[in-house]
Amino acid sequence: MIIQPLRNVQDVVRFEFSVAEQMFTVPGDVYRMRVTLAGGGGTWNVANGGGGGIITSTFGVAEGMSYVLNVGGSGENGHSNGAGDAPNGYFGGGATDIRYVDDISLEGRLLVAGG
Repeated sequence: MIIQPLRNVQDVVRFEFSVAEQMFTVPGDVYRMRVTLAGGGGTWNVANGGGGGIITSTFGVAEGMSYVLNVGGSGENGHSNGAGDAPNGYFGGGATDIRYVDDISLEGRLLVAGG
C-alpha cells in the first residue's frame, strides 16, 4: 500500500504485508492524499497464481484523521484479510483495505483491492 499525502513536498509512505493492522494518521498541512492499494496475489503449489487487484484514489482528508490499514499478503504468506485456500495447493492472496479508525468493520472500508 502506498499513501501519498499531497502538499508542497511529495511525501510517500509505504506499508508492506503484516499480519497485524497498521495505522496512518494524516500529518499537518495535508488536505488531500492519493492512495494506491494492491491485493496479494495467489499461489499454486510453488508457482505464482493470479495477481491481486490494484486501485488508486485521491480524496480529501483533514489533519489528524486516522485510518486502519490491512495489507494482504500473497498466498504463501498465510491467509491474511479474507484469503482462502482450495484443494490441490491453490492459495488465494489477501485483500488490502483502508478503513476509518472509528469503524473497522467491513462496512467501514473506504477502499479495497481484492486479493
